[in-house]
This record gives sequence, structure tokens and C-alpha cells, in this order.
Amino acid sequence: MTGLAAILRRELRAYLISPVAYILCAVFLLLAGYFYFDIVTYYAAQSLRASQFPGAVEQFTAHQGIMVPLFSNVAVILLLILPLLTMRLLAEERSRGTYELLYTAPVNLTAIVLGKFLAALTLYTLILAISLGWPAYTATLIPLDWGPVAAGYLGLWLMGAVFIAVGLLASSLTQHQMVAALVGFGVLLLSWVIGWAGHNLEGNAADVLRYLSLLDHLDNFFQGVIDSRDCVYFASFTALALLATQRLLDSQRWRS
Repeated sequence: MTGLAAILRRELRAYLISPVAYILCAVFLLLAGYFYFDIVTYYAAQSLRASQFPGAVEQFTAHQGIMVPLFSNVAVILLLILPLLTMRLLAEERSRGTYELLYTAPVNLTAIVLGKFLAALTLYTLILAISLGWPAYTATLIPLDWGPVAAGYLGLWLMGAVFIAVGLLASSLTQHQMVAALVGFGVLLLSWVIGWAGHNLEGNAADVLRYLSLLDHLDNFFQGVIDSRDCVYFASFTALALLATQRLLDSQRWRS
């Protein structure tokens, strides 16, 4: 546990002194803020139209009209940004020549992998916490059910854990940070769109493709439904990526 805490502190310190982390956080909040403003504007116009028809207002809820589109847009932004946030985690060690020091340090590989993963996850959690300002502001204007909002944020957090784990795995493959970002993005994009093929097929193959799709598992959370099968999917995906990273580092250590 001491080694894990040391790696975690080291990586958090690296994020705090890195301008890249601040730039990516600012870009995320700027883009998501723009989409939030656009969605709220559209919702206000639609609500005005719906108020002219009895019974339509009750069906046009704030969660469906604002939070679900916002969650969907935020997920896409994170798909682009998180690989850039994780690209340095191991690739930078190689480019700076400190890769071998990790192997010789009195810290096991599991602590190294978990420490770097938890550091990125901590920063990501902080970013999500800041973004809670949007639903909080929405709740001051119109009634908002916080149960579905909490489910949506849980889905984003679990999705972010997967993105970070895959990004860490990609960062262990190369010393070039941009290559790591592209590899991570490619893997995540494939897991994002693989379900589209499943919707065009039938039988067991379609079921498998839909189960492997990140997007299909996110939809339930965004709609306010927490399904244990979706939680198991994200947890398993994250654990598998972290295990693969640990095994890869172990194999590289014996080859070096």
C-alpha cells in the first residue's frame, strides 16, 4: 500500500504541474458548457411549444429534455479528451528514460499500474464534480429529479474508468505520447460503435456485439436506470485493461 500511495502522489503531482491537464480540463468544460447552453435554449423553446398542448408538458421532463442530451454530448467529448489525458502515463516514462527506474524501484507492477490509474481517475472525478454545476443550476430554474441525474453521472464515471484503463494500456505500448493517444482512441471508438453492427444483425452474433458496445450500456444510465449487468460490464472492462497493462509491463521487464 505504501508503494501504491507513493505512485499515486507522484502522478497527481505531475498532473498538477502539467499545463496539458489544465488545458484539457478547460477544453472539456468549455465544450460541455457550450452544449449545455445550446440544449437549455432548445429545451426552453420546445417547452414553450409543448405548453400550448394539454398534457404535453408533463411528458417533456427536464431530465429527458436537458440531462439526457447533455450526458450524450459529454460522453462524446470524453471519448476525445481522455486518451489525451492518459497518453503520458507510461509513454512519458520511456521517453524520459525513467522506465527502467520503475522496474528497479521497491514497488510491484500492480502498485504502479493502480497508482497511475487512480491518479487519472481522481482528476477525472474532480472534473465531473465541477460539472455538477450544470444540473444544480438547472434545478434552480425548473424541477429536476436527482435520482436519474445521479445514475447518469455514475454511468459517466464508470465509462471514464474504462477510458482511463484503456488509455493506460495504450500508453504502455509506445514511448510516443500521440501514438498512445491515437491507439487508445481507436480502441475506444471501436468499442463505442461495435454495437451498431449488432443492430443490423440477428441471433447470437448480434447479442454479443451489442453486449460489447460501450454505448449500449451507457444508455440505461442516461435514462436513469442502474442495471447490475451494466455495472459488471464496465467493471470487467476496466479490470481487463488494467490486467493487460500489468501483464504487458511484466513481459517487457523480463525482455529488458
